Amino acid sequence: MAAAAIRARENLKKSKKASHDHIGEGDYPEVATMPIAITPRPISLSERAIVELILANEFPGASELRAQVDLVRVVAQWGAGSVSVDLMVREGTPRSLEASGVVPVNATVVDESGSLFGEILLWVTDGYLSAIEYAWYGGEPPSTLPDAKMVSIEMRP
Repeated sequence: MAAAAIRARENLKKSKKASHDHIGEGDYPEVATMPIAITPRPISLSERAIVELILANEFPGASELRAQVDLVRVVAQWGAGSVSVDLMVREGTPRSLEASGVVPVNATVVDESGSLFGEILLWVTDGYLSAIEYAWYGGEPPSTLPDAKMVSIEMRP
């Protein structure tokens, strides 16, 4: 699956037909629509599986971020029906002094045929897990996060 994901990513770069749930690149995602505040809730099993998959890689600040997973809550959706969410870590939790912006891990989503479908971005703000973004390529936005088995992981150079 990793080879298929790499080929699909290269094809995407050539075609430049990406649709994203966000615009901009900074320390925090700029959302194209206003986030919808929700009653804070624990992260779902699918959200947790994706976060743990991404954080299983070693990079500066990863161990501190892994320690935050049990203490994080979902506090907003990025739009009606969006699977991209804002996170908030419990007050008093140690922060990562080395992590900020997008976690340096490519989490590429490949469909059953091996075609590139999208990517997951895990955001960190001020050393705390702050958002899970599902950027998809193509038409209709996904209604759920992908199964972790559909996500190919590699460290960014």
